[in-house]
Amino acid sequence: MVLGELLALEFPKFGIDPRICALVGMAAMFAGASRALLASVVFAFETTLQPMGVLPLLAGCTAGFGFVASDAQHDHDREAGPAQRR
Repeated sequence: MVLGELLALEFPKFGIDPRICALVGMAAMFAGASRALLASVVFAFETTLQPMGVLPLLAGCTAGFGFVASDAQHDHDREAGPAQRR
């Protein structure tokens, strides 16, 4: 919520709603933790019925999911020995 407030103050022309920022952050954390990208978006949208939040939800959840997926791949590569990486 604080980050949303700061963005709204810094860029007033964009019309950033801090409540939508909080919703996107919550859904992105859930998408990363559960590894359920679309379920996170649908859950957050159905809970709030905020149509202005769909695109930010998709972007935030994709970023959260992508971060966890890339980190998991990095961990797998680090644990594998040189012969197993091929």
